[in-house]
Amino acid sequence: MAKSNIRKIKDKAFALNSETRIEILFLCQEKELSITEIARKLNLSLNNTSQNVSVLERENLVRKTRHKDGTVTVKSLTKISENKIEW
Repeated sequence: MAKSNIRKIKDKAFALNSETRIEILFLCQEKELSITEIARKLNLSLNNTSQNVSVLERENLVRKTRHKDGTVTVKSLTKISENKIEW
């Protein structure tokens, strides 16, 4: 396997190596949510939520959309079930 492929797998594994980030993916797989909504549902600070979403976005696991009113919404690009992750 090429080193670049190993690096990609390692980076995705890092992004998924957090219960918080997995919860964010799960919350946003059915409905696009704002950073504020995610923070409220998971009882996190806005800063912590934003940092975790950025890690997921960097690995193309979520899509962030910035709206004209300044709101940032997040949609999961990953489907999670109890025994499978699809990206």
